[in-house]
Amino acid sequence: MRQVNRRSRRTVLQGLAAAGGAALLQPSVLANAWGHETVDPRVAKIIADTISIDMHNHDGQPTFARTPADRKPDATGVDLPGEMKKAGLSAICLTYAVDIFRTPQKDDWYQYHLQCLDYDDRLLAKSGMRRALTVADLKAAHASKTPIVIQACEGAHWIEGKLERIEEAYKHDLRLMQLPHQMHDLVAPLGGLQQLIVPPGGTQSGTPANVTGLTPFGADVIRECNRLGIVVDMAHADEETVMGALKVTQQPLVVSHTALDSEVARSADLYVGNPGLKARLANKTYAKAVADAGGIMGIWRIFPTVKDYVTGIKQMVDVVGVDHVGIGTDTSLALPGGGPVPGTNNIWPDEMNGFLYSVAQEMLTQGFQPDEISAIAGGNYLRLFGKVTRSGA
Repeated sequence: MRQVNRRSRRTVLQGLAAAGGAALLQPSVLANAWGHETVDPRVAKIIADTISIDMHNHDGQPTFARTPADRKPDATGVDLPGEMKKAGLSAICLTYAVDIFRTPQKDDWYQYHLQCLDYDDRLLAKSGMRRALTVADLKAAHASKTPIVIQACEGAHWIEGKLERIEEAYKHDLRLMQLPHQMHDLVAPLGGLQQLIVPPGGTQSGTPANVTGLTPFGADVIRECNRLGIVVDMAHADEETVMGALKVTQQPLVVSHTALDSEVARSADLYVGNPGLKARLANKTYAKAVADAGGIMGIWRIFPTVKDYVTGIKQMVDVVGVDHVGIGTDTSLALPGGGPVPGTNNIWPDEMNGFLYSVAQEMLTQGFQPDEISAIAGGNYLRLFGKVTRSGA
């Protein structure tokens, strides 16, 4: 694909000077919409003016049910639009992952994929929300101050060698597909994984554990996503697979939740407790290749504090440019308490004002300009989403 120019980030000193110097780091504050916290008016304006998008936010998905008798009641008590407003997010890529069911038989993951989509239908209906299919949908929702979701999946295990299933999912409003996750498609693996999860019993039946690089079927899946207008997400893919995807795709890719391999990323308790997470971090060559093809590197929650998270954003920006960095928290707004991942508004001990309010405040402190914050918080993904969806069938 054509290489794009990367807009370089202004330096911290330039940012502070443009903001009026250190004095403006102690602004007057305004009560936010919930009345119990305070918000810097500069931050309030940035968030009000931005179509902010979390590229990877998890679903409160159902338990897999092989038969109707196995079905369990949906989670209750979820105020998805309220939590999104508190976070300062206009939209989220609402994401389910079928391979959290670790011991599937053939066709189970496909059935679970359908169950997850049906669950989201019910969640959105109860929440008075809808899915965004185009940039116009995102803009209209933002103008009316109505939170909206982009339907996403984490792992395309449900395809099982049947490309027609992708168009079926597209017609059910799926608009972001992350190809790999932690296990392989039972029938037709798509590519190498950063961290392969070995299920109970020690092997994944019918699938080789040593898949590396994009497979021919994985390339076909990318081409079909390009044809339809589905954003392709390569998070959790090994570097060889990402590089292979960049050679195949006719549209920019996202890596929705990762971080630059750096000392600060490796300092988090989450990382220290699981050294295998090193595979989830991106080196500079990998990050630049994604950006040069017009893509976006999303920064996830691995960092120990808001301050460190913004440092991680800045490190990625210094490598790929402001126009190729986004937010991908890998948290949950749709499940009480966050469940297996943290709640988006309760990731770090210094997250005091809802997710994006806290992050934007720290970005100002570290020298980012309002337009840069807006680009990273959603503008970059909005541009990519528009390009991909306009090209679709």
